[in-house]
Amino acid sequence: MFATHTARAIGGAHVDTNETLSKIERRCLVTGEVRDIESLVRFVIGPDGVLVPDVEGKLPGRGFWVAAERVVLDRAVNKGHLERALRRANALDVVVPGNLSELVSSLLARRCHWLFGLARRAGHVVLGFEKVQQLLISGRARLLVLASEAGANGDKLRRVAVNNDQPIGVIDFFDVSALAPVLGRVNWAYAAVRTCGLAERLLVETERLVGFTSTKVGVQQTPIKINKVAR
Repeated sequence: MFATHTARAIGGAHVDTNETLSKIERRCLVTGEVRDIESLVRFVIGPDGVLVPDVEGKLPGRGFWVAAERVVLDRAVNKGHLERALRRANALDVVVPGNLSELVSSLLARRCHWLFGLARRAGHVVLGFEKVQQLLISGRARLLVLASEAGANGDKLRRVAVNNDQPIGVIDFFDVSALAPVLGRVNWAYAAVRTCGLAERLLVETERLVGFTSTKVGVQQTPIKINKVAR
């Protein structure tokens, strides 16, 4: 994602010192793998001793990081690996909910919906085939969002995005009803988000949501042509 030159440790994190300190990493409590925090989910221990997902990374208290992958978290919860990992980290008597992955998925979906709504209210979202196509061709789009019901016209827009000189993320994860309330249109099928900070955040959060979704999903970024994101 970023080229790493010299690195130094700040508060237990590995920080890239190349110019803007753009990359921050944490170690997955379950796998031991060091990853960019954008591919992890933070957890904290609530006042009642229950492990709580902190998808925004803002809750107070000591954080524990786990890979943003349902298979990793489910295996860790079901086999007791997560509880043992917490004990090794001196976090004793922590209650781990059995539905932790569902809770994370719900919170990430809610966050994605909120970000889409925020982008729309800020004027960064365009809807409708013609407007979306024009934005894609102009090179000012960062994200193409296709409803799962988009059909042949959605495929046409996907081809425009894939063949664009600018990097355009393609999200075909949501159906019409999922985003209709936040996009302000009942029958939307195609949307695009202009290049902005919110679009970058949406790309990150949607990728994390994909990791916790068991159904077939699609989040891709040109020129990658598979269900994968490369930033």
